[in-house]
Amino acid sequence: MLRGHFALPVALLACCTARVWQCPSFAATRSPVRAFEAARHGLGRLADGSRTLLGRQPPPASRQKRPRPPVCMAAAAGGGDPEERVKVFTLVVVTTEDYSQVLLGMKKRGFGQGKWNGFGGKLEPGESVEAAAVRELREESGLSARRMEKRGMVQQKFVGDPVALEFHVFHVVDYDGELTESDEMAPKWFAVEDIPYAQMWRDDEEWYPFFLNEMCFRGFLLFRGTESMLGCTMEEVSPKDLESYQDWGKAWRREAELGAAAGLRMEGTIFKENDEASA
Repeated sequence: MLRGHFALPVALLACCTARVWQCPSFAATRSPVRAFEAARHGLGRLADGSRTLLGRQPPPASRQKRPRPPVCMAAAAGGGDPEERVKVFTLVVVTTEDYSQVLLGMKKRGFGQGKWNGFGGKLEPGESVEAAAVRELREESGLSARRMEKRGMVQQKFVGDPVALEFHVFHVVDYDGELTESDEMAPKWFAVEDIPYAQMWRDDEEWYPFFLNEMCFRGFLLFRGTESMLGCTMEEVSPKDLESYQDWGKAWRREAELGAAAGLRMEGTIFKENDEASA
């Protein structure tokens, strides 16, 4: 009877011991004690179906990493808390229902002064992206969005800066209020064919075609300074893809490829000039 009870466990133990005995990490010592410990953990792997390497169990589900909100893609692979390596902004573009006209604002002061842009800005503490978009549109143009649709997400990195800028782009066609010039912005309607790209941020010309063709989009842009764009990727995505960015590994490789094509090298989350990186 005892023989029958122990036949299967002994066979499994012998099998796992033989596998561990052939492992290169044990080839030099041929230690029966270490081989037995590894075989014992190997049995655990066979029994519970989890992957185990020399007794190291995977962390419990409560400690495993979960998908994060959309953040700087390079930061996600660069260590630390990604949300500390990205500054989030909103950008609202108002159009007529047929997309024949676009409302832009001339920035009157501060960063971007003298440029035409959509309406938006930074998030206040505890504020959602959507709430910030509604607030900024009202403060800068006098219009209150009745219906707003998220259309894009654009991330920007600058050579020598570890922090990325992330812009969440919204579309508004239904609104209340009277168009009003504010201390910060002077709004003006433009026919689509007359959009003043030469007086706008360099990246606008890359994503506006997606926007005006009623697509959802996501992109990454690499800059040296604020005007010299070194590389860009822009793609059409589904609306749900704007809620999170799952494939950080793919995004990280894409950023690194853009940097390499521009003669840059990435150290952590910072793009550096090759001569600077080697100094």
